[in-house]
Amino acid sequence: MQKLAKCPHCRGLLDISAIAHNKASDELLCIYTALPGHASAALADYVQLFTPDKSDLSHARQLKLSQDIIELTKQHDLAVFTQALTITVASIRDHWERNGYRRMGDDHAYLQKVLETEEQKFLNSQTSKTVVSANQAIEMKVERPETLQESTKKWQENLAKYRS
Repeated sequence: MQKLAKCPHCRGLLDISAIAHNKASDELLCIYTALPGHASAALADYVQLFTPDKSDLSHARQLKLSQDIIELTKQHDLAVFTQALTITVASIRDHWERNGYRRMGDDHAYLQKVLETEEQKFLNSQTSKTVVSANQAIEMKVERPETLQESTKKWQENLAKYRS
């Protein structure tokens, strides 16, 4: 077995050949590595909410969910995407803890609501910021972070390089 790395959660060894032979895990790994660290972790946490109680979530199901979420959120900025996933995961886990049961729907309606709310907050905070000194006001332009669509395009380019 060729060791790739250890899983940060279970400390199990990842096998390069097993990943290479499984197309779903290969594509899933490409998705997660194309996203910056916080976005990747937030996506992984959200996908894990769909894990059944008595079994593991298959790589094919994880891939399908990840692709659905990226498709759903591709028009949003990466910062909004990450923040919305983080808020959604925390809220759902809190709800489960208070009510004592786990159940996820197949639609991402709650995530969509959180995305809309976070998008409005993001747009309101990014218009322009003004810093006032003793005698003058300096207007600062804030650059937007890379969008999910730009990140997905980079991921597809990287995936094409590895497949060829």
